[in-house]
Amino acid sequence: MTRWTYTAPLLAVCLSAAPAAAQLITPMPGDVVRSPQAIEIQMNRADTPVTAAFELPPARLWPLALLAYIRTGLRVSASDPARRRVDTKGQILWNQLRGHPLSDYFDCGRIFTGPIADRWRLRVDAQMAVLPREVADSSGVVLVLSARAEPTDGTASTTTPCTSLGRLETALAAEVRRLLPDRQVTD
Repeated sequence: MTRWTYTAPLLAVCLSAAPAAAQLITPMPGDVVRSPQAIEIQMNRADTPVTAAFELPPARLWPLALLAYIRTGLRVSASDPARRRVDTKGQILWNQLRGHPLSDYFDCGRIFTGPIADRWRLRVDAQMAVLPREVADSSGVVLVLSARAEPTDGTASTTTPCTSLGRLETALAAEVRRLLPDRQVTD
């Protein structure tokens, strides 16, 4: 996620000073939040699935991937062993996960006191699946994360979208590797 905050007068000066340049800017999808003090434009990058490949059939990899998922600090809200899928819905995280600041895992923007991920409450959704790959007896572990930051001071009711930095996905794959019987990894 990329986030810009402009005070209204500064934005007006910038846009009036360069009307020709403003015509060259292509609008991008995002949220525009207006307040008397500022206009915030929040550009949302879609979180993309991250896949790690292993030389193990899905049925054998599933219990290892589920254990790795739990060890990374993600709570299991729903599990479907038949389809080898697990979901986390609305897990609340404060300040850190597995001893690391949340800003190591998520980018939610910054406020004057530092990264929002380390100052606000994060509501995390995650989905993991173990899927067969085209190569015989190999599987892919796919993880998709999304998060929103919520202010904790009670003064604001809006939330800020966060982007995964890919480190939690990497931690999950590393944990699966540690659990493999004989390090069967194809990455």
